[in-house]
Amino acid sequence: MTKDATPVNPPSVSSDANGPQLPQCVWSGLAGEYLDIVKECTEAPDEFHLAGFLTAVGCLMGRRAWFRNPHPTYSNFYSLLVGDTALARKSTAYAFAVNLLRDGGELLGRSEPPEQR
Repeated sequence: MTKDATPVNPPSVSSDANGPQLPQCVWSGLAGEYLDIVKECTEAPDEFHLAGFLTAVGCLMGRRAWFRNPHPTYSNFYSLLVGDTALARKSTAYAFAVNLLRDGGELLGRSEPPEQR
């Protein structure tokens, strides 16, 4: 890398003083609804909540989702939250996702609708 080289962001990602920002379309659908629920409860960054949400949903889907190429290929999803110790709220975002995973698993594991329990 030469001293004149500058980092280049993909066109769909904007930057500010805090670093790259996710495009607004990320928060549509279920991810946006999840963020609306948890963002008022914690100071954790939205990006941490997105990582937790995607990981929990991926775990709930398990091996029930795949694509053929030419045989079934299952997705593997790995998440890593990186931030300052105690200040970044990594465990806080993780705890919300674990609760989603626990509660979602309970709902998916039952045969009767939730309102009939």
